[in-house]
Amino acid sequence: MYVGVTWGTRAPAKSTSDRLSAGGNDRHTSAAMLSICARHTRGGIYLCNYLTTQRAGGPAPCHVSTSQPSLSKGHRDYSLPNASWSQNLQDLYNKYQELTKNGDWKRLPSYNTSVHHREGDPMDGERENRLFTRNLDKDGVGLEYCMFYNKAEKRMVCIFQPGPYLEGPPGFLHGGCTATMIDSTAGGGAVCTVGPVFTANLNIDYRNPILLGSTAIADSTVEKVDGRKVYTRCTVRGHDDKVVYAEATGAAMLRICARHTRGGIYLCNYLTAQRAGGPAPCHVSTSQPSLSKGHRDYSLPNASWSQNLQDLYNKYQELTKNGDWKRLPSYNTSVHHREGDPMEGVRENRLFTRNLDKDGVGLEYCTFYNKTEKRMVCIFQPGPYLEGQTGFLHGGCTATMIDSTAGGGAVCTVGPVFTANLNIDYRNPILLGSTAIADSTVEKVDGKKVYTRCTVRSHDDKVVYAEATGEAAAVGTLNSSPVGEFAWQTFMHMLYPNQSVSTL
Repeated sequence: MYVGVTWGTRAPAKSTSDRLSAGGNDRHTSAAMLSICARHTRGGIYLCNYLTTQRAGGPAPCHVSTSQPSLSKGHRDYSLPNASWSQNLQDLYNKYQELTKNGDWKRLPSYNTSVHHREGDPMDGERENRLFTRNLDKDGVGLEYCMFYNKAEKRMVCIFQPGPYLEGPPGFLHGGCTATMIDSTAGGGAVCTVGPVFTANLNIDYRNPILLGSTAIADSTVEKVDGRKVYTRCTVRGHDDKVVYAEATGAAMLRICARHTRGGIYLCNYLTAQRAGGPAPCHVSTSQPSLSKGHRDYSLPNASWSQNLQDLYNKYQELTKNGDWKRLPSYNTSVHHREGDPMEGVRENRLFTRNLDKDGVGLEYCTFYNKTEKRMVCIFQPGPYLEGQTGFLHGGCTATMIDSTAGGGAVCTVGPVFTANLNIDYRNPILLGSTAIADSTVEKVDGKKVYTRCTVRSHDDKVVYAEATGEAAAVGTLNSSPVGEFAWQTFMHMLYPNQSVSTL
């Protein structure tokens, strides 16, 4: 999320020519060259890009206000409480709002487009794009959140309440949405410390799933500033601090840092329930849209699809004819993807990736699976309601597509999964309206662990947008599971409220 302000002053950066003249032994030379275009990043970091524009004869940074909602007069500040807020969310808001009175904490206003966060933007009022985290019209169905920043502690806190249109597993928040909140909170903290940033790497350990409608806290701290590198850490926990949902590391910087990343993982959770006297996995249909008769299959082409997306669809659809590839139907609720679900037809939740009514403004995508290659390919086109940096896809949405594609590949290989860890290296920003491919492969199955790898690239294979690693691990006993007893019992109760839960 592109919000925040830089307090204090910073030394001007050396120019690229200055770096080059310093000699090839300068370890920052290539970094300085690449920092101009904010590309080719890797290794536990954020890329800080000043996003300058030529004004009054020269470039000037676009600063962001964190305390004065009046900078966008006439635009609603969505960080303020509304009728959909739970008492827990309201209590947390009151707590942090009280802390702002002594000046240590500041509340960040939040609008539904990124340019409203920036002072004097020439495009203000002329754009129809929406911020990814504020792209739904109805209060309460999406993300309800508010951010507070503490300058002295270099700490950003985001209190949030996920609504029913953000579903992943039935009744729970989509892992990509959790990644979005971490990206927004940790990135916002980096912005307030050093200036606007791009996400370059996000490494998330998922501990427990987040119930839709619950209240959670994303708490991020800038741990270290090393030149232009700003390392951050973020924890997502319950409103009462009793449950940790996720932990993540990241950083922000003005140039490239070294490539020190660690392997990401998926938790492969068979999500078995006691049926007919014994455990049986919950299978997912990959070929029969008829399992949800009367429901629209959103994976089919529509008028909003670009020619590039249509061409890719035709390419992979042609490959399905010999039976090696299968197209996965896609509906707007998760239960429509599951065979014989008892909750079918009685739920009003929506899948996070299919929560917008209008074609073309959100994610347009179609997924294909190859059983022999253990490979999942998702072709997608991000619409104008998924904005992060102005004109580009939100990093959290990129994480969502990686989570969905790699996780889907794990599901089709071993059964339903929870994401336990996701390690993403962001290479280049994705333009809104462009066409991209998320290509995931299950690389190894080691007992109950399934290791995956995913690359996001342009439709013509010329640009790599992101690379990620993952792992899935089957649940053994409750107390040895990375998901934890809370996650297992709660999730299985939501899936099968009238049946007892068993584990492998």
